[in-house]
Amino acid sequence: ISAKYLEQLTIPLRRAGLIQAERGPNGGYQLAKSAAEISAHDIVEAVEGSLDLIDCIASRTVCDRTDTCAARKLWGRVGRAISEVLADTTLADLREEQRTAQAGAVPCYQI
Repeated sequence: ISAKYLEQLTIPLRRAGLIQAERGPNGGYQLAKSAAEISAHDIVEAVEGSLDLIDCIASRTVCDRTDTCAARKLWGRVGRAISEVLADTTLADLREEQRTAQAGAVPCYQI
């Protein structure tokens, strides 16, 4: 990840209270809460905004068929399922899954 792109990611993460800046020669960014308190949902929502998959989920005025549209109901259920999985997955969970995956990984000697 380029430094410029990384800087762009830090802005919404700071606004959401997920990371905090540490000034000084050894400064940088650190988590504002424990990894177990930050969900994947928190991160995605901070960086991407709304997790609604289609516009009519958030606003009924986008389409005049919102009350009778089967596709809207389907995408609403899909969106809720995605949100639930993201909310149930913390940074601590991801860290542990990564450690487990790396423990059984074959070393890569490519340059």
